[in-house]
Amino acid sequence: MEAWAARLAAEVLPHEAVDAPGVAVRFAAGGSQRAGLTGRASSGTGASGVDAVLDMVALLQALEAAGPHLRAFLESAVLANTVAVASLVTSVAAYLQDRRSKPAEQFRPPLGADPELAAHALAGAERMEQELVRRDTPPEIATARVEVTVRILASSPEEAARFLAAIAAAEQGSRRTRWFRRDRR
Repeated sequence: MEAWAARLAAEVLPHEAVDAPGVAVRFAAGGSQRAGLTGRASSGTGASGVDAVLDMVALLQALEAAGPHLRAFLESAVLANTVAVASLVTSVAAYLQDRRSKPAEQFRPPLGADPELAAHALAGAERMEQELVRRDTPPEIATARVEVTVRILASSPEEAARFLAAIAAAEQGSRRTRWFRRDRR
């Protein structure tokens, strides 16, 4: 968990690289630890330390939201062909960049790419981008962060899929716990 957070932050959010491992651990723990991070992130006070975790929390939330698509992409056996994966990631990134200037343009996966794999890669990237923008990241910055993040995830797909599963597991567990508590009242 900490290693992946540090790796992502070093490339995507270098200004948060020092705090990223701790933020990721708290985020993955779920419950009150995660609520403390998201509560701090939404406070808007600008107090020392608050702004330092905003981008990492937003990135983790975006990864969680896009997790099902990204995990399907990363867990595909097709990822054994690194040239095909690099080509697909480049195509997704180019599409995200060009879509503002050419809104009617449709995504075209590279020749020979598995259509289902391409659909998961694109859906995951778009979902991440939407989440980042929803959390006040400017669209151009969100697109750049998604591009770098997807490239990093695709470079070690098995480990990245485990990282994404760990992020999602804590929140799913806390949802079950909240439901159980409501049921007992």
